[in-house]
Amino acid sequence: MKRILPLFICLLLFWACAAEKPVIKDKGVAPDNNNILPDREPSPEDLLLKALTILSPPEQAGQFEESRAALGRLIQLYPDSRWRGPAESLLLLLDRQQACQKKAEADLDTYNRVLSQKTRCEDSENQCRLDLTRILQENEQLKKDLQNLKNLEIELEQRNRRIR
Repeated sequence: MKRILPLFICLLLFWACAAEKPVIKDKGVAPDNNNILPDREPSPEDLLLKALTILSPPEQAGQFEESRAALGRLIQLYPDSRWRGPAESLLLLLDRQQACQKKAEADLDTYNRVLSQKTRCEDSENQCRLDLTRILQENEQLKKDLQNLKNLEIELEQRNRRIR
């Protein structure tokens, strides 16, 4: 969450600096979101706005590649643009966010494995406790049986002496 917050703030700043969409007076024709002005190459502002628009809905987290392509196109087509630096920064943030996401998934897998091992260890420990309790009870029973055997042997010896 801490790493996503700076990304979100940067996105908001880039979005605030981006050019506004042109106002369409003819209500019958819907604009094409992929290419704002189809007669010419998109401007750096258009490409940056497209990349930010793709990234803006937080529910659709899987559209990084499309945004990355728009930012790469901006950098490739307009190497001297004032938006090149923010585009490169945004690409770097996207890379870092994806790396963090992969690390978080790997950490979650590790956590699940460790939790599974802990559960197995606890089960094994409980089984050992049960076995120890059973063995201790058997030991006590054997001690009692041994004492009874000694008492019977003493009693038998005493009977043998009386008979003689």
